[in-house]
Amino acid sequence: MKDSKLIKILKTFSPEEIKSFEKFITSPYFNTVKNYLFFFKELIKFYPDFNDDRLNGELIYRKLYKGKPFNKQVMWNLNSKLEDLANEFLEQVALGKNKFERLELLVSEIGNRKLLNNYSHTLKEMEELLEKKQEQLQERQKKMEEQFEKWQEKLKGRMEKLKERFDD
Repeated sequence: MKDSKLIKILKTFSPEEIKSFEKFITSPYFNTVKNYLFFFKELIKFYPDFNDDRLNGELIYRKLYKGKPFNKQVMWNLNSKLEDLANEFLEQVALGKNKFERLELLVSEIGNRKLLNNYSHTLKEMEELLEKKQEQLQERQKKMEEQFEKWQEKLKGRMEKLKERFDD
């Protein structure tokens, strides 16, 4: 269990992301089965390293299903579904970081639903975002060019000093 894909994903979560992931799991929109939350709460006791020997399927199963015989398939299902939820959470994290992609998906869905009034407004927002990004890129390029010119001048000065040494 320590080497499962789920544990590898959870190891990458910051403490804030762990809290957000718990909220994500409790959301009835993303998850309607409470067992996944209970399973997560057992796993998270081993965060951030997940190296404890008590991190094994049988021990966790006993905590979740007191008095019932161990069922490997149930544990596999819990692990698999929680891994799916963790991947969905990562998708949400990624979308949260990229407004343009969110708008692009929104425009696509608005178009599919033929909501033309919403379509033009969202396209305008995308255009504004692109213009802002273009300005940022131009500013970054200008700074890089200035830095390059400084390095060129330094190099030119060093080359001239080296040349003077050899000429003497």
